Parts: sequence; structure tokens; C-alpha cells
Amino acid sequence: MSSVKQEDDCLFQVAFNDGREHNMRCLVGFKIVISQQLPNMPKEYIVRIVLDRSHRSIVIVKHGQVIGGICFRPFHVQGFAEIVFLAIKETEKHQGYGSRLMNHVKEHVKTEEIKFFLTYADNTAIGYFIKQGFTKKKLMPKSRWEGYIKDYVRSTLMECKIMYNINYLEIPTILKQQKEAVLAKSKTISNAHVVQDPLPAFIKGLSRVDPEDIPGVMAAGWSPSRKRHENSAVLYGLKAQLGAVLNMLSKSKEAWPFQKPVQVWEAPGYFDIIKDPMDLQTMETNLDKGLYTTKERFMEDVEKIITNCKVYNEPETIYVRCANALQKRARKLIKKIL
Repeated sequence: MSSVKQEDDCLFQVAFNDGREHNMRCLVGFKIVISQQLPNMPKEYIVRIVLDRSHRSIVIVKHGQVIGGICFRPFHVQGFAEIVFLAIKETEKHQGYGSRLMNHVKEHVKTEEIKFFLTYADNTAIGYFIKQGFTKKKLMPKSRWEGYIKDYVRSTLMECKIMYNINYLEIPTILKQQKEAVLAKSKTISNAHVVQDPLPAFIKGLSRVDPEDIPGVMAAGWSPSRKRHENSAVLYGLKAQLGAVLNMLSKSKEAWPFQKPVQVWEAPGYFDIIKDPMDLQTMETNLDKGLYTTKERFMEDVEKIITNCKVYNEPETIYVRCANALQKRARKLIKKIL
């Protein structure tokens, strides 16, 4: 494989510390990118690794500037390489450079007879590595790599097997061809690509049309019974999501005053003041009965718990503090889960 691969908007350069000026410029530029993306990493450590003669780097050069790269160390006898650094300049992220870079690295290591990649990924990088074919499951015997790579805390060791029967640089073209083949096949069994004329009913000013009167709807497989089934499925999914929210609310540390219905002996005169009581146990019963058909209806009862608490109790009490915390948690969970 050539040490330089030119693409439309950039080039991918293999660089290592062989004393040549161009390689040194690439490595120093890559070191700067790593330092910017990993500000807590000691700069001396970054320099020592990137310039170490046993390490290799493949960097991305755009308009004469290094914008990212991968630094790895090959262990030829063991047949694997450890990825030590992977960094892309902040302004160049989310443009596909990370995937293209990994594909170039995979093709390059074939020339060094590397069969596996190993890397320690923190929580923010695990998703990226999974997309690049890495897995937490190890195929390579532990005896081949144990003692050769450094262990890192709060990180996950991941592995990728290099497939020699795949040209990784052709993956974008292969995926495009597969997508085109799927779309072509779908046109032979579906009319989804057919554009229908505007509905004459709307031209006449009607505001409602039965779905079965819309051209193409019945041909697409829609039926009134299917619609009812889909509605049931949606409600079932909503019930599961609201159940998860309610479970987390009930287990929260601020939920203890609201777990069960208020008893008269606990709060004298409570029902003289609160005419519409609510609690988490009652909400669980309502959920089981299917009374929460929307997240808004669910939140109405949560807010009812909060309002009742504030009406009955003084503002500085522990009960009101718990109510405020529960309200904040409920809104955050609803936004996150739904």
C-alpha cells in the first residue's frame, strides 16, 4: 500500500519517526490535534508515544494541515496492533473522516500482516468503535496480547478482526450499490415510489377524507383493522415507557412522602384542603388500567402530587423540597425517555 492515499478533499498519510522532515511535520501536527482533543492527557506522554519509533500513525491532511489521525503500535509476532490515539480536529468532526480514517488504517495494517486490532475505549468512544466493527468479545487468545498492552482504568478493551477478503476502501461504494439494489427490488413489489395526484376532495374544500378513499393507501396494505392494531401497539409502547418513568420516580430518594395515599391520622384536615388527592401508588394503578393514553395525562397526575403538597405544606418544609425535586426529576425523565 502506498504511504499516501489521495481523496477528493484530503489525503491520508502514513507517518512514523524515520527522521524525514515531512513525516516529522505530520507527527507534530497530529500531536497538536491529540493535545487539543485530550486536554487532560500529559503532553509529554503524547509526544513520547507519537514519536516513538515502534509506533505508526496515519494522519489526515487537508489544505496542508493535519486535521486528525490514528496512532497504533504493531506487534508483528503476535499478529495484532494496539490503537493508542484516535483524534479528529473539533471543526472537522461529524463529516465522516473518522470512518474513512479507520478504513485506511485497516487496509494499511494488512501490509504488515496484522490480523487484529485492540484498543481501550472510554464511554464516549465505544459507540464509534462499534460502528467500525469493534466488539467487546475477544476472538484472539488472551495469551497473545496479555502483557503487551497497557491497561487503562474506566475504559473498555475492544477488538476488531481484520477481514482480508474485504477492501475497506471500497465499503462506501459497496454500500451504495447495495442500497440501490434494495431500492430497485422494492419497486418491483411496492408502489411506494409512485407519486399520486392531489386529492380532489381538498380542492373542493373538504377537510376530512376517509383513508380508504386516498389513492394508493389500500394498495400499500392499509386497512381499518390494521390501524386499530397500530394504535394498540402505540399505546402498549407508551405504557411501557411511562411504567419505566414511574418506576424510577418511585425509587428516587425524594419520593418517600408520595409513595402511598395520605392517611387522615398522618395529616389532620388534609382532605378538607385537598379535594383531588394523588400519589405514586394510585398512579401505578391508573397505569395498569390503561388510563394514561398520553404523556400529558401522566404528567397531569405528577403535577397534581406536587401541587397538593405545596398547598397543604409550608414552603420551607422537607415535603415541599421533596416535591420540587420529584417534579424536576419527572420532567427530565419524560423528556429523556419519551
